[in-house]
Amino acid sequence: MARSVLSMNVVHNEFEESRAATSSSIVWDSLEDHVNDPSGFFWQVSLKDLKRHEKNLRNRNRNITIPIMIMDSMLPRQRIEFGSNDKRFHVLVEHIEKQREKRQENKNKNEEDSNDNDMDDDDIIELGMIGLNPQTGKPLRVGVSVKLHQIHKTVGKKSNWVTLRMQGHRCFQVQGQPWMDDSKSFHMANVRLNEYDDDSMGGGAKLEESLRIKTQEMYGEIPELVKQWLDCLYASGRAHPNLMKRYFEDLGTEIPTDSMRDRAIWTAALINPIPALGVCSEIRPAMLACTNDYERICLAWEALHSSIKHLQTIIQEKNRNKPSPQQTTTTTSTATKKK
Repeated sequence: MARSVLSMNVVHNEFEESRAATSSSIVWDSLEDHVNDPSGFFWQVSLKDLKRHEKNLRNRNRNITIPIMIMDSMLPRQRIEFGSNDKRFHVLVEHIEKQREKRQENKNKNEEDSNDNDMDDDDIIELGMIGLNPQTGKPLRVGVSVKLHQIHKTVGKKSNWVTLRMQGHRCFQVQGQPWMDDSKSFHMANVRLNEYDDDSMGGGAKLEESLRIKTQEMYGEIPELVKQWLDCLYASGRAHPNLMKRYFEDLGTEIPTDSMRDRAIWTAALINPIPALGVCSEIRPAMLACTNDYERICLAWEALHSSIKHLQTIIQEKNRNKPSPQQTTTTTSTATKKK
């Protein structure tokens, strides 16, 4: 059987204020003779895989309408737990649960549908989280969708308590102005998921070659800087390895190697966790607002250097105030004589 190489050309057409933001066309190129497969099995499998991949591209860059919480800026993979006995918050949770029931009903109806129209569980967006601008106090226009790992309800005599355990998932931009839902209990918003972008500086202007080279250099330096940052963090006494182990369980112990975007976001989530360690500037909102890899990598690189310098100052101050062995001996001897 001759080998055939499949290449794909996905053309994205973006329409302002449209929820169907992505369309695609598929181009097949065969570099050798047609596949000699009378059963058609090869083509069936290939077309199914291609359709799934095309669907994933649409799902990861699309406009959707979701409920949002205005609380704190968080990054992909970061975890947060929030609980409240506020009735408006309970209405939000009920809305999410009803949406889950509807999806399950649709899934049961279409489970034998070979067209594979339903989204994968990983593509389901239930809730968005946005923070406040630290300078203006107003809600940011960027945020992150969250995965709800657990909804816990506690029934009490006087009030009921509901807790959500969430993990950051995908970055988005708010389109237009959020609005209150019909119950006047929580906000809804049109958001555009923006997991993939080009190497432009925004507005279509391509990165200059010098910036591209500089970005690659900083990208390569980050792993060693992270190691240095951890050493300084432990030496300063600001965090114990057991605490950081919990963060690594959320983010992943290995620093991303296949994407500048992922490496920058991973780094920012590590050095500026929730709750913050107090050793790094608040960079989560800025990381969400970045529009290209240069901005992300530069922000992560600069934040690492700044935090390391701050930690080194803490270590120096700690060592300066630490009594020398000679002073300790003299103090002990004096105390013994007094006895």
